Amino acid sequence: MEINILYLGMLSEKVGVAKEKHLSESDGGVTSLKQELEIKYPALKKVNYSMAVNKNLSEKKVKNGDEVALLPPFAGG
Repeated sequence: MEINILYLGMLSEKVGVAKEKHLSESDGGVTSLKQELEIKYPALKKVNYSMAVNKNLSEKKVKNGDEVALLPPFAGG
């Protein structure tokens, strides 16, 4: 499946791109996709980040054409 990946903040510096189309072989689960991306970009393993699917942080499945944003750690106030 083809997924649009956005790397935000310092994550884009870690991987060297801000966005890309990614051909995923994962089962559609966010955890599988995360493992796949960490194989492609080992620097991601060293960073604590969140993933949002179509702007939804609680989404656990990814479908063809979805947008997945990798969000760097952030502090609230």
